[in-house]
Amino acid sequence: MKHDLDPHRPGTPGARLSCAQEQAWFIGQLVPDTIAYHFQARIRIRGALDVAALEGALAVIIERHESLRTVFVEHDGAPCQIIQAPWRPSIPVVDLSGLPDSMRGGYVDVLIDAELRKRIDVSKLPLVRWLLIHEAPDLHVLLHVEHHPGDCAPARHCAAMRRP
Repeated sequence: MKHDLDPHRPGTPGARLSCAQEQAWFIGQLVPDTIAYHFQARIRIRGALDVAALEGALAVIIERHESLRTVFVEHDGAPCQIIQAPWRPSIPVVDLSGLPDSMRGGYVDVLIDAELRKRIDVSKLPLVRWLLIHEAPDLHVLLHVEHHPGDCAPARHCAAMRRP
């Protein structure tokens, strides 16, 4: 069954991938466990933190930015983008506040390293995830990990290379 490519209607096959996106998708097919295209950031937060409010704020960002809810699948023999409906994140929380100060930093590093090694399947959501680590009641580390499939330029960049 043929589908019209509509990049802005959630759940329908969308635009073809740019060269950089196609390269990232192809490498993911060759080496499924690769984390080569993972972007990560650690964000230190000081003060009281309302996790539900943080999740709500991230949900608004996800709703506004299609790139955070776009998956990459094969359609009619070629990779394409499919924009999914907005989703609400649920942030896992690890509380290390009961550990001695001398041990906390090492545990934070171990937790972050383990999270960074987890594969992100680009064919399904989420392509972005977070981990919140409480180091103390007023000190937190928010880890942001996302799959970054290359530039987000239109697929026309590769059009000439795809012609017979």
